[in-house]
Amino acid sequence: MRRLSSHPTHGLAVRLATAASVAAVALFAVLTPATSAWAEALCARPDPEGAQPTLVRVAYNGPAEFTAVSVAYSPDALGGRAPSTVRLPIDLKNLDISARKSRFIETILPLLVDVNRHIAETRARIERLAAMERHGCTLHDAELRWLAAVAFEYEAEAGDINALLKRVDTIPLSLSAAQAAIESAWGTSRFAHEGNALFGERTYDPSVPGMKVPSRTTFRVRSFQTLYDSVRQYANNLNTHEAYERFRAVRADQRRRGHTFDSDALAATLGLYSEKGGWYTNTLVSIMSFNRFYELDAIRVAAN
Repeated sequence: MRRLSSHPTHGLAVRLATAASVAAVALFAVLTPATSAWAEALCARPDPEGAQPTLVRVAYNGPAEFTAVSVAYSPDALGGRAPSTVRLPIDLKNLDISARKSRFIETILPLLVDVNRHIAETRARIERLAAMERHGCTLHDAELRWLAAVAFEYEAEAGDINALLKRVDTIPLSLSAAQAAIESAWGTSRFAHEGNALFGERTYDPSVPGMKVPSRTTFRVRSFQTLYDSVRQYANNLNTHEAYERFRAVRADQRRRGHTFDSDALAATLGLYSEKGGWYTNTLVSIMSFNRFYELDAIRVAAN
């Protein structure tokens, strides 16, 4: 089995300015008697007046051909394009297969990275608030409301932090790239071009925008305003739908054991994503391996 990455962090690593200090204080709290000094440090919030806007940076240590891709649309001082403006190239069908694959990955990878960034930042804040509460800090009403809103968004029971963290987690880039390649025919499908549908998600709700599928009357392929919206909905689908409970359980177990995410093992849990079942999961692994998608997971995002 190939693992997601070669270093000991999990998935997309987002480092928040407060994360290291909170972890250090929490450890100190376990090892020493409580004092007002460390309690105040643990429970302290950043001063809103002195807070600086988050600078998001993309770091990548993989093969050279993916380096430019990983920073192309990074929303930082380099002036990268906003993810919501990204569109599929209209000439993908006219390119040879190698060029088509490269252009497709160049287009969607920054979107996958940015969606993971948002998820990882949300997870980091949940962990920080949970650590504060465990060590006797009183959470502010705004913080409790934020936790409740995230629980609602992820369809988790309010107040159950462990259940929430099981859902608020990143998707391996190797896996999401492979699923997008299959579901959109490397960006050449009608659904991808006309409906920004990268992941072939179905809708049975007539009020949800969608596109008709030939010979199918019970469902449509869900359509989106932007490619970025499609990626966001895909991540939400894997993180909330009951069909992917096993995916979330395996991912949580990998994280709990201190392992890097194993995208092959996670792919094996997605038999319900497609009517083709085992063929689909085997094809995902083949695509990840043949196209070196495992190497995409060297991308890391840091928020300072």
